[in-house]
Amino acid sequence: MTTSGSALSGSTSSPETFAQIRAWLRICEQHDTCNRWALINGLDIGLPLRLLDVGQRSSRTNLRLVCGGTLPPQGSRYMTLSHCWGVEPILKLTSANLDAFCNGMSETQLPKSFQDAISIARYLDVRYLWIDALCILQDSSLDWQIQAQTMAQVYSGSYLNIAATDSSNSSGGIFSERDKTLPERYLAPRVVHYTRQMVYWECTASTASEALPPALNSGFGDIRRLKKLDSRALQTHNLSSEVTQAVYALWDHLVALYTRGNLTYGSDKAIAIQGVAKVICRYLRLDERSAYVNGLWRPKFVDGLMWICERSRNSDIRGPLDSGACSWSWLSRRGSIWSSHGGGPPVSRVLEIQADCILNMPTAAAGGFARLRGPMCRAVVSFAMSAEIDNPMWQPFQLLLGGETMVATKSCRLYFDDPEQYITTEASEHEIYLLLGRAKIDGECTAGTESTDILEKAPSWSGHNYECLAVKPVERRPGHFRLVGKVNLAIRETNEEGRRTTATMEEDKRLRRVVDTQFRTHDISEDLYESVDDFMYTITLL
Repeated sequence: MTTSGSALSGSTSSPETFAQIRAWLRICEQHDTCNRWALINGLDIGLPLRLLDVGQRSSRTNLRLVCGGTLPPQGSRYMTLSHCWGVEPILKLTSANLDAFCNGMSETQLPKSFQDAISIARYLDVRYLWIDALCILQDSSLDWQIQAQTMAQVYSGSYLNIAATDSSNSSGGIFSERDKTLPERYLAPRVVHYTRQMVYWECTASTASEALPPALNSGFGDIRRLKKLDSRALQTHNLSSEVTQAVYALWDHLVALYTRGNLTYGSDKAIAIQGVAKVICRYLRLDERSAYVNGLWRPKFVDGLMWICERSRNSDIRGPLDSGACSWSWLSRRGSIWSSHGGGPPVSRVLEIQADCILNMPTAAAGGFARLRGPMCRAVVSFAMSAEIDNPMWQPFQLLLGGETMVATKSCRLYFDDPEQYITTEASEHEIYLLLGRAKIDGECTAGTESTDILEKAPSWSGHNYECLAVKPVERRPGHFRLVGKVNLAIRETNEEGRRTTATMEEDKRLRRVVDTQFRTHDISEDLYESVDDFMYTITLL
């Protein structure tokens, strides 16, 4: 086993590197969780519909496509490849060349990453390899939908997953001279990561690299820690709130990893993440038929709405994917998604949800609606040229709420999916509506208040952190809105030294009065909501 400080070979394709991977495999084959990974996750064990037969290292044969159903289940080990497609055209499986692929194909026709994966499989004496572009018909939506349902089984049942971590497209190759993979790798029991610096190992029991022994963190330890959650979630009869929250945090983490992968075809997201969602559903003991709705979880729906889409200067990976996608689902956006199921308690309530994309019924569409009931108020947003932004996630806007102007700072954070529409010369102010999703309160919020203080009579959502959905009415659809962003009002003032003082706490109270009063002011036109009762508005999000 290579130890810390050992000299690295000149290339990740060297015999020394392969010897190291073999050593990792020998150790990992003794891990019970790695060997039973598919069973632990409740997934059927079997071979994929199609596999590439790469032959044997000792007697190479022509590369060809074979039917997994014709191979003996025992002894037919296969590997998988995680890679980024990129935008360059590559050779891929279609209805027209299916027969030709089965009869044999030339390796020289394949992208460099595919050729390298074939070499790795041969060096490790694994005869079969699964690559999505060569094993799924790329011109058949039916074949894609059928195979998407078994994606979890494909990765969970693989002997080893090869992650071309440093390659931005299929032509980049896996090997590199020393000088984004999707979270489906989370489903694989073993992953070997090829990066520009060195090769890393990750399995359910350990992580390592060519320069670090298995006991040390190699940089991919976060996934191993997430995998260790399985034993806690699956071996406990009744899930504790701690474990439940840990599973939802796992989902948030995987969504962030997944959306950073920049799928070449954005509409594939809804289908491709189904495998991971099925595993999470099992961890949470939820009903697969109804729990998962367009990338969100029904029991934590309001928490699931609290996502933001990271700013990007590349307009090709921003904004809604298509007009038919529901605005409240992160599946309808391109770009990195950040979500959190660990905020304050929900204030709004869910009345009804209808979604096109549910488990066991994969579809590229993510249409649907959600009827919600919660506090809502009118606000005006405008571009703030002078706003001091020290975080690239925040946007230079100011919010006019109840006569109070709140500039984008740590205490007022605005995230809009399409910020450019608010930075125009035609209109300096834009009307939006805020639906209060979650609110967090601490001991200081009511400490020292008199009985006559407005906070004493404030509704249950009074707090120092208000997480609101920014929504805009849909034309000619009374009571219907679309989600356009998120507004966080973190009312916790400090002085110039960053300290809390009596004066700053009094300012907190004043600002909270402004926010609370605005949410209790009936200044919303009757044609914009379905009903209102005790300052709780019923609306439909499309």
